[in-house]
Amino acid sequence: MQNKKIVEPKKMNGCSNAIDVGTFFDKEWELYNKVITLNYMAHREVLEILRKFFHSVSSHAFSVLELGCGDASLLSSALKGTKIETYCGVDLSHYALAIAEDNMRLYDSNKRFIEGDLLEEVGNFRAEFDVIVAGYSFHHLIRDEKVQFFEKCSAALKSQGVLVIYDEVCNPGENRNGFIKRFSRICTQEWSRLTHEEISLICDHVEKNDYPETFEFYKQLAQDNGLRDPQMLFHDKHNLYGVFRFTN
Repeated sequence: MQNKKIVEPKKMNGCSNAIDVGTFFDKEWELYNKVITLNYMAHREVLEILRKFFHSVSSHAFSVLELGCGDASLLSSALKGTKIETYCGVDLSHYALAIAEDNMRLYDSNKRFIEGDLLEEVGNFRAEFDVIVAGYSFHHLIRDEKVQFFEKCSAALKSQGVLVIYDEVCNPGENRNGFIKRFSRICTQEWSRLTHEEISLICDHVEKNDYPETFEFYKQLAQDNGLRDPQMLFHDKHNLYGVFRFTN
């Protein structure tokens, strides 16, 4: 029997910029969807990586927690043909979650949708999930919050569970300011099918809310919290985005 539930909004105690991030995506969801459609953030390549990953674990029924699920369009495609048994999606955007519920209707599995802060919500689970996916959401956490995130994900995963993150990534030795300058330059030069106003909105959001790190930093966080076998499964041609895998 399907279990579909939208949890009512509540006070955020997790990500320090949760309100700003949630407001942006509620207001600018159509712009973000345009970026996805134009593949400016390598969503097509990420989809193929996720599809291969989920089919590699589809010999048995499994559970997935998606943190920062948005409209769940990527996972709803990646999970086709698998034995998904339980899906839980967490996002700050009420608007996106309404679409996510519709996108996941094709799956005859237990489903739950939570409107809330990913850092707060992931701490409510204990050894419940085979897979946790965080897509283009992890970078909204500052460093101390990222440490908490890895600790809480490790606790929420079952033994041998897998954490998959696809997100922004700094070049080796690059800091946040360097990444933002590089992103803004590439966005301005190559995202030609967006208007100047749209590019300005995106660059402003990144400058105010994004805190990318290097893969080396992610590996250290994993090691410190009992997650092993860190792998970078993909990075785009500019090394702005990557897909990372860690095993509990």
